[in-house]
Amino acid sequence: MTLLTAQQVMDIIPNRYPIFFIDAVDELIPGEKIVCRK
Repeated sequence: MTLLTAQQVMDIIPNRYPIFFIDAVDELIPGEKIVCRK
């Protein structure tokens, strides 16, 4: 599993704080989808 910094995740996901509330990214296909966990 690749670990991303908070900034890298914010660069991928268009939402910003305070909406940005995820604990982990389980799957990422750039430009297609992201699966996260809370």
